[in-house]
Amino acid sequence: MFEKPNLKVYFKSSEGYEEIASNSIDLLVGDSLYIDFNWENYKQLFSDIYVRNAKRVLKDTGIFLTKITDSYHKGIVFPRGKLLLDLLLPEYKLIDIKIWKRCDVNSRQLPFSYFYVFVKSDNKITRTQFNKNIKYNCGVWDYPQSAGGKLNAWNDDLCKFVIECFTKEGDTILDPLAGTCRLLVQGAKAGRVCYGYEKEASMEEEIMKVWQTVNSEKRTPLKTE
Repeated sequence: MFEKPNLKVYFKSSEGYEEIASNSIDLLVGDSLYIDFNWENYKQLFSDIYVRNAKRVLKDTGIFLTKITDSYHKGIVFPRGKLLLDLLLPEYKLIDIKIWKRCDVNSRQLPFSYFYVFVKSDNKITRTQFNKNIKYNCGVWDYPQSAGGKLNAWNDDLCKFVIECFTKEGDTILDPLAGTCRLLVQGAKAGRVCYGYEKEASMEEEIMKVWQTVNSEKRTPLKTE
């Protein structure tokens, strides 16, 4: 386990969330990164981490924010988002959609992603009520992906933006496919309590680098324009 103030990362599969208490998470962050043409190999995994167990740990007032990026394959678009939405929509209520304008056109993926904002199906909140509470109410999030990172790498400003939009100090964030944990490290620095799961223990060195880099920087106000 990687443990720092306000941050715990478990190097194991996130399917069961055994370490996470029921009804304790304010923001659960999801991704479609591993969805490809072998969807049947991943369908049960995503059902476990985004439906069955996510609904257990997510507060009744919590937000499930999932990023979906469609891809190109042999000159056509592979709509990986549809596969995930077909799984999620019967179980959650979709209250908003945002566009992340993240990069220039490339041969592998579309230059933008969608962020889908879900709440539990019995949550009474509507999009109008939600947008009254959200700190930065805009439809397009124009934050270039992390320089030198993978096609979907979040940069620090996008991480800060999501944290400030959807949480307040003291809230709890969970990322079940945490990778280098950039969002969680930024959340911990901002006074959120953060949990992550990363199956590859070899990522610990990269997570430490992110921790050291982020925490060596002076915290500055988020630029919103």
